[in-house]
Amino acid sequence: MITTDHHHRVFRASEIRSLDEATIRETGISGEVLMEIAGFQAAREIIQRQNGKMRGLIVCGKGNNAGDALVVARYLIRNGYRLTLFFAGGSEGLSPDAATNYERLKKSVPGYGSGSGTRMERSQNPVYETSDLTSVDDRDLDFAVDGLFGTGLSKEVTGPYRDAIARLNSLGTPIYAMDIPSGLNADSGEVHGIAVEASVTCTFGGYKHGFYTPEGFRCSGDVVLCELPFAPHLYPADSSFSIHPGITLLPEPQKKSGRHKYERGIVYILGGSPGLTGAPVLSAKAAWNTGPGAVVVISPAGLLPVFEKNLIEPVKKRVGGADDDYFRASHIGQVLEIIHEKPGVLLLGPGIGRNNETIGFVDEIIRHAEVPMVIDADALWCLSQAGKLPVFGHQTVLTPHPGELQQLTGKTAMTNLARLEHAKSISGETGAITVAKGCPTYMTGSASGTFVTAYDTTVFGRAGFGDVLAGRIAAAMSTGHEADAAVIFALLDGITRYRKAVTPDLIPGPSDII
Repeated sequence: MITTDHHHRVFRASEIRSLDEATIRETGISGEVLMEIAGFQAAREIIQRQNGKMRGLIVCGKGNNAGDALVVARYLIRNGYRLTLFFAGGSEGLSPDAATNYERLKKSVPGYGSGSGTRMERSQNPVYETSDLTSVDDRDLDFAVDGLFGTGLSKEVTGPYRDAIARLNSLGTPIYAMDIPSGLNADSGEVHGIAVEASVTCTFGGYKHGFYTPEGFRCSGDVVLCELPFAPHLYPADSSFSIHPGITLLPEPQKKSGRHKYERGIVYILGGSPGLTGAPVLSAKAAWNTGPGAVVVISPAGLLPVFEKNLIEPVKKRVGGADDDYFRASHIGQVLEIIHEKPGVLLLGPGIGRNNETIGFVDEIIRHAEVPMVIDADALWCLSQAGKLPVFGHQTVLTPHPGELQQLTGKTAMTNLARLEHAKSISGETGAITVAKGCPTYMTGSASGTFVTAYDTTVFGRAGFGDVLAGRIAAAMSTGHEADAAVIFALLDGITRYRKAVTPDLIPGPSDII
């Protein structure tokens, strides 16, 4: 069971726009009021972080993102800040709410100044509007506010807007982005030619999918949620949530003393083939250290010496004869007899290989195992060769990386949101929990919603980390977690262990987080 809350919802740009519109329509709260609430919270965040350093640059476009920045400017001035204001495309033709807040700003400052201005003239006004960003002296600034583009941007940034972003990035002062760094796509996380490299992003109403991509992590800095008064019934039915350390997973894994080992959970690992024995070794070690009562590695007899040498705690069971070094159809009965002897969770696939006979073996095991399963690695490839995916149920987990996802779906588009949609499609077709690995990693098929990693997963883009993840998911399932909760447990455990293992001299590998 996964307990979620609205503070950790993740949205597409269209979903946030729909929430804005529905809130305005159904509650009578105007867009102008929503902008005021957002800008007030962003200004408060800036004041807290600036710690008395009070000279700022406000850079605006023409849309509502500029309106947010202008509300921020007004609140900062009320608190004694001195600001320089710049409109990248001029101050004509602003959106209605931005124009309203521009007028309010000017009316709130007696002797509102504009023009080129000397440093002395600028220092004499709480806010000074300039038409020449190159004339702004870095020495006069403690921070900058990015109000150029919001979540609606979908094309290349050019002209004066590109110049403004380049200038912001060159300042060497903290940059506070309003809602999303200008130039970053709110949905895909792609950069439209250039993007603001923010120190802090004050995001309004909810987190955006684009934050959790490699470029999103690079450009967004610290992401701070500024909540808006969205009514709970207006949220999308198929909501996405971030995977974060505060998430609640019930029940906790069972690690009680005094119980028989086979009552504490069993993980069966079915994998290994010539040259690929390291994968099941990593999975077995990760599973064991997660706390089940027993880990049983099922191996072709010809590979058994490798596992005997590299695994101490796990039980080893061989199938076939001494010359067998990959799984064959003749092993099916022996394997099923082993996994049906005592209830457990089956991890199928680490290093299992792509031998033609193995394809049929995997298919038969999946059809007749009748136990909770984690299907990983080459077992997913074998599954993709069998044609139509079977119906698994919610106690099966599939863990494809982008290449395996492409093989399973036959789709070539593997952008981040395309991966999400493909994973949803697989879960809808099979009933399984799908873990679409990548940056971000998505989990679909849970009754609690769709989940997305809110941390940089590119550190796991090396061989072996997937084997560790699969072993840990299977172990968490065996010790009491439902499949979806086991996935989140394993993901968070992995990033926690990775961060503890990092040193100036060590980039952790899979063995370092077991």
